[in-house]
Amino acid sequence: MILLFLVFFVLCLYLFIVSFLHLIGNLCVFLRISAFFFFYPLYNWEFKDFRKSFFKEKSLQGEIFGKGKLPKDFVGKLERI
Repeated sequence: MILLFLVFFVLCLYLFIVSFLHLIGNLCVFLRISAFFFFYPLYNWEFKDFRKSFFKEKSLQGEIFGKGKLPKDFVGKLERI
C-alpha cells in the first residue's frame, strides 16, 4: 500500500513538473511572438529603404524575365549548348 502511494505520488509530481515546464515554454513562445509584433513597428523605419530597393530590384527582374528578354551571357550559354 505504501509502495502504491509512493508510485502515485512520484507520478503526480512528474506530471506536475512536466506540465509546469510546458506552460513556461508556451508562455515564452507567446511573449516572443507578442514582443516581435510590438517592437517591429518601432524598427520599421530602419528597413524601409532596404525594402524599397529590394522590391525595386525584384520588379526589374520580373520585367526582364517576364517579357522574354534574357541577359546576354545567358543567351550565349544557351547558344553554346
